[in-house]
Amino acid sequence: MREEQGPCLEPVRVGYRSFDRQWLIPDSRVIDRPRVALWQVRSDRQLYLTEPRTERVTVGPAVTFTANVPDTDHYRGHSGGRVFPLYRDPAGLSPNVAPGVLKLFADRIGITISGEDLFAYVAGIAAHDGFTTRFVADMDGTGVRVPLTVDLNLFRHACELGRRVLWLHSYGERFIDPTSGRPSGPPRLPLGRCPHVIVEIPDDDDHLPTRINYEALNETLHVGDGEIRPVPLAVWDYQVAGMRVVRHWFRYRTGEPTGRHPTELDAIPLSRWDDTMIKELLNLLNVLGFLVELAPTQQAVLNQILRGPCINIDELIASAAVPAPPGTDGPLQSDGSQGSLAV
Repeated sequence: MREEQGPCLEPVRVGYRSFDRQWLIPDSRVIDRPRVALWQVRSDRQLYLTEPRTERVTVGPAVTFTANVPDTDHYRGHSGGRVFPLYRDPAGLSPNVAPGVLKLFADRIGITISGEDLFAYVAGIAAHDGFTTRFVADMDGTGVRVPLTVDLNLFRHACELGRRVLWLHSYGERFIDPTSGRPSGPPRLPLGRCPHVIVEIPDDDDHLPTRINYEALNETLHVGDGEIRPVPLAVWDYQVAGMRVVRHWFRYRTGEPTGRHPTELDAIPLSRWDDTMIKELLNLLNVLGFLVELAPTQQAVLNQILRGPCINIDELIASAAVPAPPGTDGPLQSDGSQGSLAV
């Protein structure tokens, strides 16, 4: 690369880990195993679902989402996972749903269902800790299976919850609807619950934050010499399959190398924390705060769905909702292979 003469490509956002967006130079020559299928459908409409695929999960949301092309280990930082784009094309005209699923819903519920509705339904049902706790015996790395209600009111309720989840996971960049309380831009909790910097986080070389800890008594997050509050204990403890989100987010932004196999790039020390980094941390705390508050309602809707009638496996097979045979035109996964969403 030292012989390069042209300008450097502009960095783009990627979903590095669940709720952690970082920057990447989009040059395939310096990307380890670029997944072309995901980059080809990237757009300002796209959204990606990630799920665990190789190991058992016992805590945290069963699925997470990102508006940016996700890293191989996006879901929880190791062991990989599986990725489903919302759309099969960058224009957002072709929903990435197995053939027959939307028609099956239309027949059973009596209304037209879009790919966006189904994506939102999955988010509303599965993107919270209660789902994982309820189905912990099934969270064995073979994929997340979601109960599909035939109750129209419950379906609509789950979809509305899911649209809010998707708005939050995308940091206010997707599923925007100001009339429903989902404005464009980073979500902000109401006054009194919105975390603020109470003691300034120094950004000079001599006071670079190297530690983060939490004081439950007054809901204070200590970031180096700075303080942020209020930060509820549930936000501090929020995790995705053992990856404690706030702590991992911070660890990637210290001067110490991260990862199991540090590289020469990891050895380049972080020189300062600027205002942008502090705003990103506040964005994260607000998103997690909203999700913590939303989880009990998601749990209640899930419980109602499980008590009522759902579409059974025979109906799914008949509608072609199960994974398509090799060589057929099934939904895109992370490697462009065949699979199905919401089975």
